[in-house]
Amino acid sequence: MPGINCSYIEIKENIDLDLNNLFGFFYAKVETNNNLYLGLLPIKTSLGLILPNGEFEGVWSSEELKLAKANGYEIEIKKGYNFNKVEGVFTEYVNELYQLKYSTEGAEKAINKSLLNNLLGRFGMNIIKPITKTVTKEELDFILSTREVKSFHEITKNDFLVTYLPLVDEQICLEHGLDFIKVLSKEKNHSIEKNIDIFKDVSIVISAMITSYARIFMSKIKLEILNSGGKIFYSDTDSIVTNIDLNIINSRLVGKELGQFKLEYLIKEAYFISNKTYCLVLNNDKTIIKTKGVLNNSLTLEDFKTMYFKTKNVSGIKSYSTKNYTKGYVSIDEKEITLSHDAYKKREKVFNKENLWMNTKPLIYNNVVKSIIHFSIKTK
Repeated sequence: MPGINCSYIEIKENIDLDLNNLFGFFYAKVETNNNLYLGLLPIKTSLGLILPNGEFEGVWSSEELKLAKANGYEIEIKKGYNFNKVEGVFTEYVNELYQLKYSTEGAEKAINKSLLNNLLGRFGMNIIKPITKTVTKEELDFILSTREVKSFHEITKNDFLVTYLPLVDEQICLEHGLDFIKVLSKEKNHSIEKNIDIFKDVSIVISAMITSYARIFMSKIKLEILNSGGKIFYSDTDSIVTNIDLNIINSRLVGKELGQFKLEYLIKEAYFISNKTYCLVLNNDKTIIKTKGVLNNSLTLEDFKTMYFKTKNVSGIKSYSTKNYTKGYVSIDEKEITLSHDAYKKREKVFNKENLWMNTKPLIYNNVVKSIIHFSIKTK
């Protein structure tokens, strides 16, 4: 993990930044190996996160850049932050919580699982704690014109519940025609800056490096599947769908220990509509439906066939909550929403002559243990 010693470095005349000697996060220019089926370096676009081919620039961890370089990418480091390495930061924590999770039941098990799964996000929190309080209409107007507001709700005609970041935002001040320096001076006289509550145990670099390690692990598994002659039918953050047995790649990948995977399903028919929205027909004819944003039982196998073969949208039921701050209650309601048959905007669909992916029986593996890199793998 990145330690507390950090130095900024950038390429200069007669100075070459050797990737092999770097550890941290760096801005780089890359050119991919066009023969590589799988993209290895993500970039954020208006469509979301993509893993493209070609030439592009961005910021990545040194470890992801090393993986890309080992697979034929040309990497030119421009600048970045180099950290010292610290070993075994979370080893004791993860091992102990893992044992507690699998030796307990009910609420205690849920707490142990939460402590494991939420560690990554905990380090990635905004260092400035947001403030939530009740304010008048005049106070709300001033906050809206000087701060980043997360949410606000009317309680009465002159009382509002608002959540905002306490630091004065220069861009927001300019958008409202306010003098940023004058606003800061006014706030300083009230000593508001001295009372800002901050998280002292946040480390963005730790969360970013953990996420990076997770992508590296997933990419290595995918590359090994492809290099072994397997096919990848579907993948998202925590799953891979393939037609190859992971034991063929490495028998140590499958088991019951921390970080190992188990075979979750044997399936004979599957329809993948979008990220985390798919339908599986198992070898025993049991149907598994997973949906994002709608209730699983509101869709059927025929709905997925309609979206896949007939390229038609279908309807599903979504559960949502409505908060009434004036009367002080929350109601849980349901409504009908439309699921698009063409929800994939970042991927290109490939079909055979029968309008199917392949006539094979995929396997699904599931990582029963969520280790520090916080992922579960399902390969079909």
